[in-house]
Order: sequence, then C-alpha cells, then structure tokens
Amino acid sequence: MLTALGHEVEVVSRLRTALRSLDETSRLLTHAKAQIQAISLIQRYRRPKSQTDLWITYHPYAKAPDLLGPLVATALELPYVVIDGTLAYKYRRSSFRDGLALTRAALRRCDALFFNKPIDKLPACRAFGRMPASLSTPLGRP
Repeated sequence: MLTALGHEVEVVSRLRTALRSLDETSRLLTHAKAQIQAISLIQRYRRPKSQTDLWITYHPYAKAPDLLGPLVATALELPYVVIDGTLAYKYRRSSFRDGLALTRAALRRCDALFFNKPIDKLPACRAFGRMPASLSTPLGRP
C-alpha cells in the first residue's frame, strides 16, 4: 500500500522477539541481539544518504515486544507508528510480564496506532493515553 502511494519501503530487521522458551538466558540473548541491531540501525540511518522518514512496527504484543522501534525512532527523532499493537493484561502475572511492560511502553511512545480488530483498540488506547488513529477493517482493504 505504501509503495503504491510512492513511498520506498524497506524491511530493516527480521529479528524475532517472540520467545518460545521462557528461560532467562533466551530472553537476555534476544534483548542483547536487539540492542546490537538497534545501534547498527541508528548508525546506518544517521548517514546522510540513508536517512529515513518513519518507523513502522507490526503487531507487538507481550510475547513478542518491539525491541527496536522505540529505540531507533527515539534516537533518530522519527515518527513511530504501530499497526495492530496488542495489550493482553492476562500476562501481568505471567512470565511475559516484561514483554507486556515493553509493549505498553512502545504504545505510549508511538505517534500513531492503527488496528485491524476493533477489540484491540480499548486496551491500547488506555496505554496510548489519547485516542489514536483507527481502522476497523484490515489494512490495505477498501
């Protein structure tokens, strides 16, 4: 959709933050990989010919928080957009509570939120602190 409107779109990371294993070592390793990748992306996009205008993240949630977007967008002073960010408070007392906190912080940091499912809107709006943009139909469909 963005390319059809004349924008250049690039997937800059394939980092998988979803943790199938709940052990602390896996979690710390994933966070370390994210930090290294964030530093690399920040350095890359600070170069004059590599600058970008916007950071978009799709579907961060407690089991797979966005570990790059908030860091990179803040460091580069970019607008940060989240599509389909989900907050499920059932994870407050689970091993995914850190992921829930990170997702909540990302939603508070973002400049715009878009949703595929209206059911996800209310919890995300509470974290966002104000009414974000919203789509009630899947993105890309009329």
